[in-house]
Amino acid sequence: MPKTRRPSLAEIAAELRAAPKRETAPDPVTPGRFDRGGHLIDLQGNVLRREGKLTAQEAVALMRSGAAVAYEGCGCGGGCDPAWLDEAELAALATAGNPRTDTRSSQPAWIDLWTGGFNDTVSLVLLNGEATWGRVIPRRH
Repeated sequence: MPKTRRPSLAEIAAELRAAPKRETAPDPVTPGRFDRGGHLIDLQGNVLRREGKLTAQEAVALMRSGAAVAYEGCGCGGGCDPAWLDEAELAALATAGNPRTDTRSSQPAWIDLWTGGFNDTVSLVLLNGEATWGRVIPRRH
């Protein structure tokens, strides 16, 4: 009985390279939530990236210039889905003063800027943890 020759490692590798590539599905995009890769998707489907922390005054200025506002109350920094403010809540922020991050709590509190969209024209002010803003975003714990 003749012995069958096994393919070499180089032959196996060449065969795998020549085989059709399997497409992998992209991360599902759910507006208003973080995807599995940690990207924040705004309500219009734009992918946003974190730019850094904001002061209360910067947050107010951005909100007044048209930035969206959302909050996530657990303070995990990006794993929980934020709650997005609607037009009426944004209008109420105009007279709510500055957001607060000094809640005298053991829980963290900070404000981030997220940007993205076409030519980075989309801005989001994201309050995290125990950050509050008037009666619109009250203390949650």
